[in-house]
Amino acid sequence: MNIPKKAYLIIALLIISNIVLGQEDMNSNFEGVTTEIVLSEYVKESYKLSIGLPFGYDQNKEYQVLYVLDANVTFGMVNDITKLLAFEAKHPSVIVVGVAYKSTNDWMRNRGRDLMPNYSGISGDKSVSKFHQFISLELIPHINKKFKTNQTENILYGHSSGAVYGLYSLFKDPNLFKSYILTSPSVDEDSGFIVDLENKYYSKFKELNANLYTSIGSEEKESFNKIYSQFIESLKKREYINFRLNSDAVLGTHMSSMAQAFINGFHFINGNKF
Repeated sequence: MNIPKKAYLIIALLIISNIVLGQEDMNSNFEGVTTEIVLSEYVKESYKLSIGLPFGYDQNKEYQVLYVLDANVTFGMVNDITKLLAFEAKHPSVIVVGVAYKSTNDWMRNRGRDLMPNYSGISGDKSVSKFHQFISLELIPHINKKFKTNQTENILYGHSSGAVYGLYSLFKDPNLFKSYILTSPSVDEDSGFIVDLENKYYSKFKELNANLYTSIGSEEKESFNKIYSQFIESLKKREYINFRLNSDAVLGTHMSSMAQAFINGFHFINGNKF
């Protein structure tokens, strides 16, 4: 029997489509990870959420939620590390929520707008404040509605510009997150915004109910090292009430220190030595 070439083509396309669809379905549920797209009315931007549930997830138990910025490139690292650490009793199981963009190009184009005050001609925190509204008024309520969460123990992880946003949140909305893991915050690239924000906060408040782990890579550029060190020393001298602070130097560059710094931070916020 002769089968027309068009029929072969249709069959081949159907087979390829089924493989691709099967892979997408498999990946979206791989090892307890699901993904979804949410639209922010504040930013007017769609974000891709990756949600990693811990092994043995119990719907009747409350979990801390660890929110991960720059999740296009950081979610896998954080989700895998927290799952592994949870095998040890001293580390809690957490729900990991990665905040990503729909594509890598979108991430590269928009992360500065969302995470960094005084970015690329945008004066002050006009765009960052919209992203913060997305996080505080849309994302966190959405996750709390979907899962049984410990709403007083939220954790935020950010690196570089993501860590600058973390400091912004800490001094702008200090009750949103209980703990922060902020590695290599680019305080040398925001025209002094975070330093000024912390000064304004201290002029009004002497209490800061939070755990903050922050770090610097041993091979960071000199200009960053200087401004970061000055900022941390000033923060230590404040002696805020109810504020736990640990600043660490981790072997490596701005990027190669990321994984170890995150592990150190996760240890610290949970009251463990590292």
